[in-house]
Amino acid sequence: MASYPNRDALRKAHDIYLNAMKSFILECLKKSGGTAEGKAIEVEDTMEIADIPYLVNKYWERSFEQYFTRIDRYYEIRGVTWVIKEGRNRASHPPWDLDPEFTQTHLFLIANLLEKIDRPDAKRRVENIQDGLFSDNIARQTEEVEQAAYKKRLETMSTQLAIAVAGKTTAEEHLSDISNQLEEAERENAAYKKRIETISDQLEEANAEKTKYGKALKAASHQLATLKRVNAQLEERLEVTSTRLEDVEAELTACKKDLARTLSQLEGTKAGQTEYHSLEERLALLKGNGKTTTPRRGYPSSEERLARTLTESEKEETEEERVEIAKRVAELRLNPDASRKMSWKNIREEVLLTNDEFHENIRISDYYKEVMLERLGNLIDEGWVYNGCLNILCGFDVPEEFVERME
Repeated sequence: MASYPNRDALRKAHDIYLNAMKSFILECLKKSGGTAEGKAIEVEDTMEIADIPYLVNKYWERSFEQYFTRIDRYYEIRGVTWVIKEGRNRASHPPWDLDPEFTQTHLFLIANLLEKIDRPDAKRRVENIQDGLFSDNIARQTEEVEQAAYKKRLETMSTQLAIAVAGKTTAEEHLSDISNQLEEAERENAAYKKRIETISDQLEEANAEKTKYGKALKAASHQLATLKRVNAQLEERLEVTSTRLEDVEAELTACKKDLARTLSQLEGTKAGQTEYHSLEERLALLKGNGKTTTPRRGYPSSEERLARTLTESEKEETEEERVEIAKRVAELRLNPDASRKMSWKNIREEVLLTNDEFHENIRISDYYKEVMLERLGNLIDEGWVYNGCLNILCGFDVPEEFVERME
């Protein structure tokens, strides 16, 4: 069976390197916290040698830079991990043994890195592998490896220096922009503070005015409530007074009519008295002549006939007046515009009657019903339509024939 001592030795060193770097990377990621800590938990069981360079580069500034700057600012671990990854690839694929110098160089890089990350046990195990494999020529090879590493480090430092010089200008420009932004932010902050102070003063004034106006508003509310009560009392008194005034005006109008009617009757009475005196003179004359007359049984005397004539005349005049009032009431209540009916109160005021006079002498009278039915029939013949109740409209039970005529 073929023997590959260099390849087997490098594979053992790679296993030691993987275990040591896994614990080191997990410690650094957990210390930085946040997303890095979550990533540490994610890769803890799946980390391979190929993952190490990517993790170191990705979380360099957050997790690894501070550590290596503290122990050796010139040590370029990112480049070393890439070299070790390439060595792992070469040790895994070819079906022959590795070059001794290649193997010794990689063993040295692994041991040196384990020293940087403070893993002395792992470093010692790698060095034991190296000593067992290259016991005869280890000093020379170590020197050559160190020289190669030194040259590599010089190249890396030159590259970093160029990058640092280029980045210095960018950093200075960025710093200038940040300084300008900081000054502008400070000015805006001062303006905001001043504005906040102004608003705070205004708020205090507003609160003071609110308290002041709140007390005034409360007093005004009490005063308003008092005025409303007084106003309600005055309105109630006004309504009562208005009702009394309407009644007084109606009574005054009725009194005026009664006075006019009485005056008219008085004039008629005077004429009757004149005729009566004339009859008395004639009667006295007849008596003086010895011709006295006695009224027949069952017939009224001349005086009774005269009084009866005056009463019947007054009664006829009052009846005619009430019929005219009933016609006016019918016109007001049954208007051609069926949607606008006048209330009984307004009609009573229109015809100048008191409530008792209106209801006792007009609404319950037979001639009022006759006048209302006559006007209702005329309106129906003219095409008048009413959607409400005719009994309520007219104030009495309307015969069914009028309802049927409307339908």
